[in-house]
Amino acid sequence: MKAKLTRASLVLVAMALVSLGAVCGGSAPNEIASPIASKLAPVAQPNSTQTSAVSDALALREHEVGGVEVELREVQRTRGDTLNVRWRYRNTTQENKVLATGLGWYTPYKLTGDTYHIDPVNQKKYLVITDAERRPVANSFCSEHEVTLGAGQTVNSWAKFPAPPPNVRTISVYIPGVMPFEQIAIGQ
Repeated sequence: MKAKLTRASLVLVAMALVSLGAVCGGSAPNEIASPIASKLAPVAQPNSTQTSAVSDALALREHEVGGVEVELREVQRTRGDTLNVRWRYRNTTQENKVLATGLGWYTPYKLTGDTYHIDPVNQKKYLVITDAERRPVANSFCSEHEVTLGAGQTVNSWAKFPAPPPNVRTISVYIPGVMPFEQIAIGQ
Protein backbone atom coordinates (compact mmCIF):
# COMPACT_ATOMS: atom_id res chain seq x y z
CA MET A 1 0.00 0.00 0.00
CA LYS A 2 1.38 3.43 -0.98
CA ALA A 3 1.66 6.15 1.64
CA LYS A 4 0.13 9.44 0.52
CA LEU A 5 2.00 12.60 1.53
CA THR A 6 -0.33 15.38 2.54
CA ARG A 7 0.48 19.06 2.62
CA ALA A 8 0.51 18.91 6.43
CA SER A 9 3.09 16.09 6.44
CA LEU A 10 5.27 18.01 3.94
CA VAL A 11 5.13 21.08 6.19
CA LEU A 12 6.13 18.95 9.20
CA VAL A 13 9.08 17.49 7.27
CA ALA A 14 10.14 20.97 6.15
CA MET A 15 9.93 22.30 9.72
CA ALA A 16 12.06 19.40 10.95
CA LEU A 17 14.68 20.10 8.27
CA VAL A 18 14.73 23.81 9.14
CA SER A 19 15.22 22.85 12.81
CA LEU A 20 18.12 20.62 11.81
CA GLY A 21 19.65 23.53 9.90
CA ALA A 22 19.50 25.70 13.02
CA VAL A 23 21.87 23.33 14.79
CA CYS A 24 24.35 22.92 11.93
CA GLY A 25 27.86 23.86 12.89
CA GLY A 26 31.13 22.19 13.71
CA SER A 27 33.31 20.60 11.10
CA ALA A 28 30.98 18.06 9.47
CA PRO A 29 29.26 19.04 6.22
CA ASN A 30 25.49 19.17 6.06
CA GLU A 31 24.23 16.09 4.24
CA ILE A 32 20.59 17.26 4.04
CA ALA A 33 19.32 19.65 1.36
CA SER A 34 15.67 20.64 1.38
CA PRO A 35 14.06 22.60 -1.43
CA ILE A 36 10.85 22.72 0.64
CA ALA A 37 12.59 24.27 3.65
CA SER A 38 14.34 26.89 1.51
CA LYS A 39 10.95 28.13 0.26
CA LEU A 40 9.56 28.44 3.79
CA ALA A 41 12.37 30.50 5.34
CA PRO A 42 15.83 31.88 4.60
CA VAL A 43 18.66 29.37 4.96
CA ALA A 44 18.98 28.59 8.66
CA GLN A 45 22.28 29.70 10.12
CA PRO A 46 24.13 28.46 13.22
CA ASN A 47 23.78 30.45 16.42
CA SER A 48 21.53 33.06 14.84
CA THR A 49 19.90 35.83 16.82
CA GLN A 50 17.85 38.88 15.96
CA THR A 51 19.84 41.35 18.06
CA SER A 52 21.37 44.51 16.68
CA ALA A 53 23.32 45.86 19.64
CA VAL A 54 27.10 45.97 19.25
CA SER A 55 28.85 45.07 22.50
CA ASP A 56 32.27 43.75 23.42
CA ALA A 57 33.41 43.85 19.79
CA LEU A 58 37.14 43.98 19.12
CA ALA A 59 36.47 45.71 15.78
CA LEU A 60 33.69 46.28 13.24
CA ARG A 61 33.89 46.36 9.41
CA GLU A 62 31.39 46.77 6.58
CA HIS A 63 31.12 43.67 4.34
CA GLU A 64 31.43 44.08 0.56
CA VAL A 65 27.76 43.01 0.38
CA GLY A 66 26.11 46.32 1.30
CA GLY A 67 24.12 46.41 4.51
CA VAL A 68 26.09 43.61 6.18
CA GLU A 69 28.46 44.29 9.08
CA VAL A 70 31.16 41.94 10.37
CA GLU A 71 32.04 42.24 14.03
CA LEU A 72 35.25 40.59 15.30
CA ARG A 73 34.34 39.15 18.71
CA GLU A 74 37.31 37.14 20.01
CA VAL A 75 40.89 36.15 19.27
CA GLN A 76 41.85 33.71 22.00
CA ARG A 77 44.91 31.50 22.52
CA THR A 78 43.81 28.00 23.60
CA ARG A 79 45.35 24.69 24.62
CA GLY A 80 47.29 22.70 22.09
CA ASP A 81 48.93 25.76 20.52
CA THR A 82 45.72 26.80 18.80
CA LEU A 83 43.86 30.05 18.37
CA ASN A 84 40.07 30.48 18.35
CA VAL A 85 38.68 33.36 16.33
CA ARG A 86 34.99 34.32 16.60
CA TRP A 87 33.11 36.89 14.57
CA ARG A 88 29.53 37.84 13.79
CA TYR A 89 27.69 38.76 10.58
CA ARG A 90 24.81 41.23 10.93
CA ASN A 91 22.35 42.08 8.16
CA THR A 92 21.23 45.63 8.91
CA THR A 93 18.68 45.67 6.08
CA GLN A 94 15.21 44.26 5.55
CA GLU A 95 16.38 42.17 2.56
CA ASN A 96 18.04 38.74 2.42
CA LYS A 97 21.74 39.02 1.56
CA VAL A 98 23.71 36.30 -0.26
CA LEU A 99 27.24 36.19 1.18
CA ALA A 100 28.63 33.16 -0.69
CA THR A 101 27.65 30.87 -3.56
CA GLY A 102 28.99 27.67 -5.03
CA LEU A 103 28.31 23.99 -5.51
CA GLY A 104 29.51 21.14 -3.38
CA TRP A 105 30.71 20.31 0.08
CA TYR A 106 32.93 23.40 0.54
CA THR A 107 30.24 26.07 0.00
CA PRO A 108 29.01 25.94 3.64
CA TYR A 109 32.61 26.68 4.75
CA LYS A 110 33.39 29.57 2.36
CA LEU A 111 32.85 32.25 5.01
CA THR A 112 34.94 30.45 7.63
CA GLY A 113 37.34 28.14 5.78
CA ASP A 114 38.78 30.95 3.65
CA THR A 115 39.62 33.01 6.73
CA TYR A 116 43.24 33.31 7.86
CA HIS A 117 45.47 35.31 10.18
CA ILE A 118 48.93 36.80 9.81
CA ASP A 119 51.62 36.94 12.45
CA PRO A 120 53.31 40.33 11.81
CA VAL A 121 56.45 39.48 13.86
CA ASN A 122 57.39 36.41 11.78
CA GLN A 123 55.53 37.44 8.59
CA LYS A 124 53.68 34.09 8.57
CA LYS A 125 50.19 33.29 7.28
CA TYR A 126 48.09 30.78 9.26
CA LEU A 127 45.20 28.95 7.58
CA VAL A 128 42.21 27.35 9.31
CA ILE A 129 43.06 23.95 10.80
CA THR A 130 41.57 21.01 8.91
CA ASP A 131 40.43 17.62 10.19
CA ALA A 132 41.37 14.14 8.93
CA GLU A 133 38.93 14.51 5.99
CA ARG A 134 40.49 17.92 5.13
CA ARG A 135 37.39 19.83 6.24
CA PRO A 136 37.94 23.16 8.03
CA VAL A 137 37.64 23.08 11.82
CA ALA A 138 35.08 25.87 11.72
CA ASN A 139 31.34 26.28 11.65
CA SER A 140 29.47 25.59 8.44
CA PHE A 141 26.43 27.35 7.06
CA CYS A 142 24.20 24.40 6.10
CA SER A 143 23.83 24.93 2.36
CA GLU A 144 25.64 23.45 -0.61
CA HIS A 145 24.48 26.23 -2.96
CA GLU A 146 24.56 29.60 -1.17
CA VAL A 147 24.96 31.19 2.22
CA THR A 148 22.16 33.66 2.83
CA LEU A 149 21.79 36.05 5.74
CA GLY A 150 18.11 36.77 6.33
CA ALA A 151 16.68 40.27 6.73
CA GLY A 152 17.77 41.68 10.12
CA GLN A 153 19.54 38.43 11.00
CA THR A 154 22.75 38.10 13.02
CA VAL A 155 24.92 34.98 12.76
CA ASN A 156 27.90 33.95 14.88
CA SER A 157 30.92 32.31 13.21
CA TRP A 158 34.14 30.72 14.42
CA ALA A 159 37.29 29.01 13.18
CA LYS A 160 40.32 27.35 14.80
CA PHE A 161 43.88 28.17 13.70
CA PRO A 162 47.42 27.23 14.66
CA ALA A 163 48.63 29.78 17.22
CA PRO A 164 51.64 31.98 16.52
CA PRO A 165 54.62 31.74 18.92
CA PRO A 166 53.98 32.98 22.49
CA ASN A 167 55.96 36.20 21.93
CA VAL A 168 53.43 37.32 19.26
CA ARG A 169 50.85 39.48 21.02
CA THR A 170 48.87 40.86 18.06
CA ILE A 171 47.75 39.49 14.68
CA SER A 172 45.83 40.60 11.62
CA VAL A 173 42.64 38.65 10.82
CA TYR A 174 41.44 38.30 7.22
CA ILE A 175 37.78 37.39 6.68
CA PRO A 176 36.44 37.10 3.11
CA GLY A 177 34.61 40.20 1.90
CA VAL A 178 35.93 42.50 4.64
CA MET A 179 38.89 44.85 5.04
CA PRO A 180 41.53 43.26 7.33
CA PHE A 181 41.23 43.51 11.10
CA GLU A 182 44.78 44.64 11.92
CA GLN A 183 46.77 44.73 15.17
CA ILE A 184 44.24 42.67 17.12
CA ALA A 185 45.44 41.65 20.58
CA ILE A 186 45.49 37.92 21.30
CA GLY A 187 43.60 37.01 24.46
CA GLN A 188 45.00 34.42 26.84
